[in-house]
Amino acid sequence: MFERMTYLKTKREEERVAEVNRRMDQRFKSTTDEVRKEDGHFYTHGTQIEREKQLIDKRRKLDQQLNEEQVYA
Repeated sequence: MFERMTYLKTKREEERVAEVNRRMDQRFKSTTDEVRKEDGHFYTHGTQIEREKQLIDKRRKLDQQLNEEQVYA
């Protein structure tokens, strides 16, 4: 019983420390203009890359459909 209590106590403390570190990091990022600016660029570029991938996939599907229609026509 004592071992279980000790385990749970250390686990809870580790979770608390992780949460504190996460929030401190979040606060640092939100209060530092340069970091916010870089985060914005990072997410913008990531979004652009995902959009391009989607457009490529859509174009491939359309090309495939057109090729199938030409074969059956």
